[in-house]
Amino acid sequence: MISKEAIKRGYNRGNYVVGKHTPPHFAASITETPDRPGLQRDAVPVDAATIDALRRVADEVLTATGDVVNWTRDWWAGSMMTETGGAPATPRGVIVRASTVEQIQAVMRIAHAKAIPVTVSAGRSNVTGAALPVRGGIVLDVCDLNAFLGFDRDSQIVEVEAGMFGDIFEQTIQQEHGMTMGHWPSSFAISTVGGWVACRGAGQLSTRYGKIEDMVVGMDVVLADGR
Repeated sequence: MISKEAIKRGYNRGNYVVGKHTPPHFAASITETPDRPGLQRDAVPVDAATIDALRRVADEVLTATGDVVNWTRDWWAGSMMTETGGAPATPRGVIVRASTVEQIQAVMRIAHAKAIPVTVSAGRSNVTGAALPVRGGIVLDVCDLNAFLGFDRDSQIVEVEAGMFGDIFEQTIQQEHGMTMGHWPSSFAISTVGGWVACRGAGQLSTRYGKIEDMVVGMDVVLADGR
């Protein structure tokens, strides 16, 4: 069984890191905002006071351009081409890492009060650019919201947080409860349960088990104003 400490830290399995987002890696590092804008247009800045407020409520806040590039990179060919062409797709923004619902609520209240756009980020396995912060603002990383909360054997209902990666989730329910989710998208090991739901994911066995919306019983959701 994978230990909670290993999940939090991440560990290597073949060519990816279990429990961590693993987008493609480019050798060149970006330390300054490039002259070419990549895919961002009219990026909304986040002022110093807001950054300080975010640091008081979240686990970590990253603002360096290189960090923003690394923490927003996905698997879309369009964003890969802009970066290898010297114009990273989304170099402007603030990365906010959260691990509790209360932190997410606090971040959303701050963003709502100042009309700052928020892009929720997790495994970043998407191949369409849908999770790129094209308007800048806050990138809310929820990969550390990754607890397995419970399993009811009678109803076969599983409670899990949005940031748990698919391979960890499946291994947990198989080894601890003798069950399977039956959801096997091609991005299985580098995507999260919350990402599946947000994107209405389909798996390799969806003709047997259905798509992810056929498997969801209910959700606890944080709204844009933090409620």
